[in-house]
Amino acid sequence: MACPRPGMRRPITLVTRTLHCRIDDLVTLHFIMSETITAPGLFEKTFSTNETLHGLYLDVPGRVIVRANDGGNATDVTIASNSAALLNLVLADVTYRYYKGTNNSYLNLTHAYPDATTAGALVVTVRANAPVSYISSQAQTVVHDGALASSAQANVTLRAYDAGSIHYASNASLAAYNLKLDAADASTVQVSSSSLNVTYKLSLTAEDRGVVALAADVAVVPSAKAVAQDAGAVYLQAVDHVEVGKLVVDAEDLGRVNVYPHGTCVTGKITAEDAGVANVGSVVCQDVYASASDGGAVTVQVTGVLSASTQGYSVVQYFNATPLELPKTRRPSKKHSVRGPNVLATPNNTFDSFVFTQSPLETPIAVKLFPRLTKSYWGGSWTTLSAVSSPAEAGSLFAVVAVCVLALVLVVVKRSGRGVRYHRIQ
Repeated sequence: MACPRPGMRRPITLVTRTLHCRIDDLVTLHFIMSETITAPGLFEKTFSTNETLHGLYLDVPGRVIVRANDGGNATDVTIASNSAALLNLVLADVTYRYYKGTNNSYLNLTHAYPDATTAGALVVTVRANAPVSYISSQAQTVVHDGALASSAQANVTLRAYDAGSIHYASNASLAAYNLKLDAADASTVQVSSSSLNVTYKLSLTAEDRGVVALAADVAVVPSAKAVAQDAGAVYLQAVDHVEVGKLVVDAEDLGRVNVYPHGTCVTGKITAEDAGVANVGSVVCQDVYASASDGGAVTVQVTGVLSASTQGYSVVQYFNATPLELPKTRRPSKKHSVRGPNVLATPNNTFDSFVFTQSPLETPIAVKLFPRLTKSYWGGSWTTLSAVSSPAEAGSLFAVVAVCVLALVLVVVKRSGRGVRYHRIQ
């Protein structure tokens, strides 16, 4: 196979032998590829690129290990499996995306859909030639020290989805201009370092039973926002203390946010809705606005002004000391059990703590891929979808829906003549 000439398009195709090109030709390739078999019965496929990658899109199941390629000028990717059929389904290329006016390059790791169910064990190792700033993964991902960007100018994002996970642990300080950790669909993002320094903003988001956990001995953040929705959970743990200028917390739909065990903030805006829980009583804030509704619960610690709003069976609790200024309330009456916001003192600083786990082993993990039209990957496991409706079934369903809609319209038109409560349809 001939090497591509400079200026040609560079499609990524799987080959079963190594491309032998001159050294000066390699700079024109995004990837060079090879496939080998290693004992005992483990198949390997390798990719290499000399691009300096901004980030990684890891849209594959299995386990992915990300480490620095010490002394190497290229980013090397090794995919290993005990199934040659599974190995052939894993695809890789370099893609480009614009971010704030800059065209950045990303490793795009994906998989094709098999014609029949394909199972095996899979592990991918990425040796990056430079620290990356962005990782999005549905795999069980381990990020080693030195592989993640850390500087006062870096915009760092770690995102896990579809029951994936990202583990990053470092004994060194982690620095960023913006640091964003995002977990959705029962996934987990777990980050720990000796200290955390964020120049501008820290953003922690957990949705749909996702978990985001960030731990540091000392954390200094001008602005921090923690959001937990749909049974998601956020944990910000500062062993010594966390210093936040502006703290925004939003816990909704059984979401839980915990900031502990020590910290300070200048201003805080804390919200809990629909049985959400915001536990920030460990953080001593000067001024706080707290809002709780539909069974939400907020715990704060305020030295200055506490403003609050509550609805339904919701509560705002203040811990340790009485704020300098509390919301105004009136005595309950016969008509109203509570007049004004439901704000109470509490002797207990309640919060949930997260147990940080060790990084997964760097060995293959069992996965299974299914044909496109018979299975769907959702919520961390492959689930069977209902068969596609036949044209006759689809037509029947449409007819039923149409009849229901027509009946509803007739009811509304009929009622419109009974009084001014209804308006006639024009």
